[in-house]
This record gives sequence, C-alpha cells and structure tokens, in this order.
Amino acid sequence: MKPLKLTALLLTLLMLLASCGESVPAVTVEDGTNTLAIETEEPAETGEKEERRVGAPMSAIPSYVLPEGASTDEIRAMAVKAMRDELTVQWFVDKNFTYLNADGGEFKINSREVYAGLPYTQSGSGLLQWLQYYDPDTGRMHIGNDIQGFLGNSCAASVMWGWSSVCTSISWNTTYLMTPGHGCLPVGGYKVDMGLMDYREHTTKQIVEDNGEEAIMRAYAAVLPADGLISVANSAATGAHAQMVIEPAHVVMNADGTFNRDESYIMIQDQHKGAMKTGAPFVTEVDGQKVHYAGHVADKMTFTKLLANSYIPVTTAEFTGAKPYTVPAASAEGAESAATMNDLKQLTITSPYKIITVRVVIRDGEEEKAEGKKVFGRVEIENGSAHSYDMSSFLMPAGLGRKLEKGKAYTMSLEVLLAPGNTVTLAEIPYTYNG
Repeated sequence: MKPLKLTALLLTLLMLLASCGESVPAVTVEDGTNTLAIETEEPAETGEKEERRVGAPMSAIPSYVLPEGASTDEIRAMAVKAMRDELTVQWFVDKNFTYLNADGGEFKINSREVYAGLPYTQSGSGLLQWLQYYDPDTGRMHIGNDIQGFLGNSCAASVMWGWSSVCTSISWNTTYLMTPGHGCLPVGGYKVDMGLMDYREHTTKQIVEDNGEEAIMRAYAAVLPADGLISVANSAATGAHAQMVIEPAHVVMNADGTFNRDESYIMIQDQHKGAMKTGAPFVTEVDGQKVHYAGHVADKMTFTKLLANSYIPVTTAEFTGAKPYTVPAASAEGAESAATMNDLKQLTITSPYKIITVRVVIRDGEEEKAEGKKVFGRVEIENGSAHSYDMSSFLMPAGLGRKLEKGKAYTMSLEVLLAPGNTVTLAEIPYTYNG
C-alpha cells in the first residue's frame, strides 16, 4: 500500500446513472476479541441503480511522514492536518443504519446524505482504520451495524490520532488520561502534579482553582497549533472534552494590563456528539461547503468560555522540541531470514508508532492475488498493545485454491501500515503454491 496524494475535499454530490455492478465480497477483520465479517449491503433493485460518489473522495491512505530533523512547527502543522483529515473525510453509505453510542445516544445514517468525519463512538479507531472500508473512487463506506463497535472515534481519540501521526511519546486514548503521566505536558507554566495519571483523581476544574484564573489565562495565551485543550469538570465518567488548537492564541489586553477575556480567544477543531445524540447531526461548513458533521473544523473559544468550562492547555515533548521527531519505522527480529508462511508466524512486530494494519499479501507481479489482514482497533489502543504484534495469532490468507495456480511462483510480503500513513515491508519472499 503506497501513500498517494490526498485530494482537496469538496462536497458536490454527483448523481450518475449506471447499470448494476458486482457486489463487493465480504471483508474479514480481527478486532482483538473476535472476527467481524463485514458484508456489503446493496440497495433494493429498482431496474436501474444510481451510481453515487462524493465530490472529491479521499484517493488513498494519506501520508504524514516528515523528514528526520523536522522542526517543531512542521511537526505541529502535520498533527493539525492529520486530525483535520479525520474530521473532513467525506463519505456515504448504500443502506440506512444507526450508530449507537456507549451512553445510549444514537446517530442515524441516511443513505441519501453525504457525511464528513468519523461517527462519534467510543471505538477509538482513526481515519486510517476507516479507510480500510472506504472506496477511494466514490467515497462509499462498505459498513453497516455490525461494524459500529470497531469504527468511529471520540473527541479525545480524534486528537490522539492527530498527535499519533507525528508523536511517539504519548500513551493515552481518552480525555481522562491526557495527563502528565501519559505524556501530556502543561502549557504556559501553570502548576500540576507531573505524576498525575487520571483527571478523575484531580480534575481540570481543581487545577484551575489551584492555579488561579490569571495563571490559566497566561497559559491560554501561550498555546500554539496542535496543543490540546481539555476539560474534566468532575470525577464522574461524564462531562469531559478534548479539543485541538489550530492557531496561536489571539490575545487582547485591557488598559490595566489584564486579559480581555471576552475578546481573547483560541481557534480549535474538535469532534463531539453534538446533536447526533438525538439523531440530527450538525451541519458544518467544510472548505466552503455544507456537510453533515457533529463537531467543528474551526471554532472560536473565548477565554471566558474556556475558563467557564475549566479547560487547561496541554502539549507533548515533540511539539516543544524536548524530544526530536522519530522517523516512522517498524521491525521484526528474524524477518530478514523468513522463507515460509510459517516463518512469518514466528515473528513479533514492533514500532514506536501505533500500528494500524498488518498484512500478508501474495502477488503475481504487481497484482494482489490474496491477503490476510489484521486491523488494529479499540482493544489494542485500550490495552496498550498497539505498538507490538505477535504474528502467531495472525490469520494467513485463506482460500488460496480459488485464487492461485498450483505450481506457480508468486511473491509473499509482510507489510505494516503505521499511524503516520507509511507502509513498511518487513519481508518479501518467493512463494510457490503447491495446493
């Protein structure tokens, strides 16, 4: 899988008439606890079928890879871009279905509409997982109710995947864990226990009270693009939110040297449930076009509003220059000497970046004939295993007798897609199918 150029996002919905095409076969994906078979659903036959597409589908997996020695400005800008791509990817489905949120809310997906951004769920998966089920020619998503626990993300997860495209120093997946103990550092000099692991133990509201409003406003004034803004108002599992800063703070001072709280503001992007809980998503402007999306691609948060909701700003080591940029890579000891499928099953893959997919692909020249795929999702993110994978549990390509010719020579590759969007080939070996 090679990174290709990401086209600009437009919303024009083109309706073209075409004859009924072939159905797409089922895809099988492991989520760490079971195997999900995702069958595509075709609309009812009506004589002629409308061929649909969004104005500018995301053509392929985007790349967020930077060169060694990338500056903090470059790192921050790429994190903002990665999250924005996740908030603005346009898509549609062929059959109505409903996403159910963990708190009982629901988001009804209408097959006649075009949507932007991943649906709000607690699944914690990101854009690159989403694109495994995306048609880059039309923007169609091959999903239904059976996949809702695997695809979609939350406010914190959308920020996490933006950061994960360029950062290796973070270990959180929810707003409550965006703490110093998980790699989220305070911005602007306010005081916080650097060993704090969970904001439900000491909330952001308490941190604002500990430091005083002026200190927190000085912190707001210091934010830069890609920094996070987080709010955990109480110790219950409700009322938390995470946002990403997209511009330096806009600061207005009063004549007496104090902050003008109503005129000073921070521009953010975020994902949240919004009106999806009642089944009616927001309509948001993306690149000058109206799309269905519950969140913001550019929203103004005044210092007054930020303080009222007890937001605190956080950053990470790569954004400050405390840790240099890590060039995306993956490895597996013994991969260079692997010669058979069984050899691949003995490997353990590791990467400083989050792993998105592991694939074993059998090719005839450039043509892919068969593949086995493991897609990482919520389970691996939550249990911290997204940086390592034991191949002994991998499901190798199945049904080879239907796809390959007995006695013919092929090439078999072990490929790993990482959160920055790059694919690392760890092994490429001759393979002869003997039935």
